[in-house]
Order: sequence, then structure tokens, then C-alpha cells
Amino acid sequence: MTTLTKTIEGAEVRLDGVLALMVRGQDVQLRRVIAGPISAERDVRITEGGCGPVAAGGNVEIHEGGCGPVAAGGSFTLSEGGCGPVFAQRAVIGDRGTVGIVVSDQVIVEPGATVGTHVPKATALATLIGALVGGTVGLGVGAVFARRR
Repeated sequence: MTTLTKTIEGAEVRLDGVLALMVRGQDVQLRRVIAGPISAERDVRITEGGCGPVAAGGNVEIHEGGCGPVAAGGSFTLSEGGCGPVFAQRAVIGDRGTVGIVVSDQVIVEPGATVGTHVPKATALATLIGALVGGTVGLGVGAVFARRR
């Protein structure tokens, strides 16, 4: 295994059998790679590898691998692997795939797959807005009571 000690950047990044600290590109394809965070303008495909958080403007596909949290502008597909929380337009969790939380309006869980919790995007957004508003109001009320002392 080759160790890379810097960020890998490029329009189309294809890596095979390496260790990378961070990967950034338009399209990223990793095979037998261990990487830190991945950022792609378009698609990410991981086969037989793992990485940290993934942010992609397009689709994310993982086969025989795993990663940290995923934010995909398109669809997310996982088979024979595991993943942290997923935020995507559409999610397909295939055979022997495991995901803790999926935030998506369309989730397909195939036989042999496991999804801990599925939350529709609208519900997640409403919860986030409620938490922000509640926190802001709570800080404002706390500040008023603190001045009275």
C-alpha cells in the first residue's frame, strides 16, 4: 500500500490500492483505498475501501466498503458495507448493507439490508428549523433573565 501525505485533487480522480489523507475532484473513483474526507462536484464510487465523510454533488455508490457521513446531491447506493448517516435525494440499501440514519424522501431497503432510522427530508428540515428557532428564543429569554439579576 502506498501512502500519500497530501490532498489529491483533479477533475477525474481514480485511485487503486492507496492510503490518501483527502481526496477532491469532479468525479472520484476509489478501489481498495483508505481515505480521509472526500469531496466531489459530481459522483463518488468506492469499491473495497473506506473513507471519512463524503460530500458529492451527484451520486454516491459504495460496494464492499464503508464511510462516514454522506451528503449526496443525487442518489446513494450501498451494498455489502456500512455507512454513517446518509442525506440524499434517493437511497438504495442493498444486500448486506447497513446504514444508521437515512434522510431521504425515497428509500429502498433490499432483502438482507439494515437501516436503523429513515427520516423524510421535510421532517428533518422542520426539526432543524425548530431546533434553531427554539435555541435562538431560548438564548434571548435567558439573556433577558440574566439582565434582571
